[in-house]
Amino acid sequence: MFCAGLLYHMTKPWEIIEWMSGLTNKYMFLDTHYADVPLYRAGPWWGNVYPEMGSETCGTLNYAFWPTLGDLTMMLLQHGFVPRFQYRYGAGHFLQPRVWMLCEKVPNGLSGAEPLGTNPLRPDAREVVSNIDEYPGKSPFHDLSPALDMLIALKAKREEFDAMYEHAKRQGDIIEAQSIELHALREAQRKI
Repeated sequence: MFCAGLLYHMTKPWEIIEWMSGLTNKYMFLDTHYADVPLYRAGPWWGNVYPEMGSETCGTLNYAFWPTLGDLTMMLLQHGFVPRFQYRYGAGHFLQPRVWMLCEKVPNGLSGAEPLGTNPLRPDAREVVSNIDEYPGKSPFHDLSPALDMLIALKAKREEFDAMYEHAKRQGDIIEAQSIELHALREAQRKI
């Protein structure tokens, strides 16, 4: 089975994995984005929510749920898919994390994960949740999101100052280069 570019458009990717599990008894190749920071929770799964833009390539609702890589792996294991190869890379808009996985389908019960089982790294995250049909809820990490956005903006601004500084240095304008560096330091101090 070949599944590329599908899961990250779904609001409930675990349902697609369950459906694929019934269609194959050999191998599955998976290519999908995953969440690097677990800002939301959908049932027992941690991940992030991304908007769907309303084109023919988008999902059926106005958002998609991307599980973290660990939770994606648990989803696969719970439906008998054992990842045998994994390649992580950044792709798409803003180089969002993406993964290729080659999974072998094994008989149910032999994958090492019980349905809605316990993740040994986060056993408290696997309690039974009554309704996963609602919009994913915010995780404890969600409040960190503005701080992460600020750090990304600061990094971009610093890269801009560094480029201006290098340009001024190449032009031989040492006073302009020092002025740019001083301005960059003041900007950083003002943000902190």
